[in-house]
Amino acid sequence: MKKIGILIILLFMVSTNVFAEPVQQRSLEGFLNNDLQMLTLSAQEKVVFNRMDNSISVFNLASGEEAWTKSYSKLYDVDVLSSPEKIIVIAKDKDKDNKLQKIVLSKEGTTLSTTVFNSAPITKSITSNEEMINWYAPEGSNKERLSVYSNNVLAAYQAPWNNPVFKINFGGMSSSKYEDITLKDIKLNGPYAVVKFTGSSLMQSQDFFRVINTSNKKTYIIASDWNTRSDSSFAGNELVINSSFNVGNPLGVNVGQPYSLSGMYNLSTGKKTAGISETFTDREMGWKSERIGNHILIYLPEKGRIDIYNLSGRKVSEASITLPNSFRVLDYSKGELSLLIREETGATIQVIHSTAVN
Repeated sequence: MKKIGILIILLFMVSTNVFAEPVQQRSLEGFLNNDLQMLTLSAQEKVVFNRMDNSISVFNLASGEEAWTKSYSKLYDVDVLSSPEKIIVIAKDKDKDNKLQKIVLSKEGTTLSTTVFNSAPITKSITSNEEMINWYAPEGSNKERLSVYSNNVLAAYQAPWNNPVFKINFGGMSSSKYEDITLKDIKLNGPYAVVKFTGSSLMQSQDFFRVINTSNKKTYIIASDWNTRSDSSFAGNELVINSSFNVGNPLGVNVGQPYSLSGMYNLSTGKKTAGISETFTDREMGWKSERIGNHILIYLPEKGRIDIYNLSGRKVSEASITLPNSFRVLDYSKGELSLLIREETGATIQVIHSTAVN
């Protein structure tokens, strides 16, 4: 009996070592990777979504360390809910029949619930791991939804997930304006589907957004300036589009041409309701525009400045700073910018105070 007891203890120690792997800390410098998506969990915590290795982690700004990390066979989407804080994960796990799941995690990384999508249409459309899948939280009259883009078809589902509430086929899209068109991103807000495409022609490119009212099939297009990179987000019934231009682009900016750095559009009509634009004189000038909460941040490296606007396009403050080649804004609150900056000695977090503008 004594030998059996010792054997049980040894087995327990081995199993503990197998499953209780230590958290592998990612260096601060690793978070400068643009392929990592950061979402705000709390004032001091960020959820980091790494599409490259199909992992998520919670990073604490105060300690500069990861609290925990989890990996999946295939990670499609991550979202954060507040009050209380929850993390929603859409993933496939080979240990659970490799089916699509919605996993709800606490901020500490504990699994609170798991929903397996047993829908035949969803399972049938997910075959290559190259699909674009997004989850949307219920909000107002909008129910919880799941969108699946596969084989040129976008389908949206809601509980009980058996059949799509709408389907759109984007196969065979062509235009005399472009040599090639690539679908880059999909977002849903109520009856609206906003699909981002990039069209290319003569070694130049243009992002454009096709907004579709799925109830009546009406559609319109919002095109960005040529050779800029754009992204979109929702603010109620408005669509916010930000743009960036990479310094060093061989074609340079078009001198004397006003560029749209950020714009807000009514989702129903497509009419522009607010915007931020600027005309550049230096062909090497570049910028980056980013939405942080209810503010738009415009980074102007050659002017040594970060301009902060509200969503109505009114400038509220600015911060003077010599921006390095590699940096990332982690947060903006009460006039303070938290930046992750790469320096010679490594990456550090700096807090920059902005000056209010009347």
